[in-house]
Amino acid sequence: MRITVGLQIRSEKLSADTLASVVGYDGRLVVKGLERVPSRSTPRANAWTGDVIVFDEADSDLAVKRCLAQFPSIEERINILRTMSTDIECTLYVGLRPFSQEFALFFEKDTIEHLANMACEMSIEYFDEMVN
Repeated sequence: MRITVGLQIRSEKLSADTLASVVGYDGRLVVKGLERVPSRSTPRANAWTGDVIVFDEADSDLAVKRCLAQFPSIEERINILRTMSTDIECTLYVGLRPFSQEFALFFEKDTIEHLANMACEMSIEYFDEMVN
């Protein structure tokens, strides 16, 4: 079993460079409106995406905590971004592979509070296949 976790912060108003400088952590930048190769949907917002973490385990709470631990002061940095623009969106993506009932989809109170303090939504998706 494998869990992938990634954090993304988006804004239609702030530039990708501004997002990157305020966030201050390494990550990938997406610029809104740019065509991409291979062809995918055109981004509607600029985005910073932190490194996706892969875990070969079934504990989703632990996987989320390890991902967020890469960005120790991200909560404060998201709050700074929100003072600069009201359109900041934060999403934590969790991918579970392969589809199984063995995954623990239980999150500790402190994990939920941390995501709530960032006003960060969580997107959880099962995938049928394993990826390397």
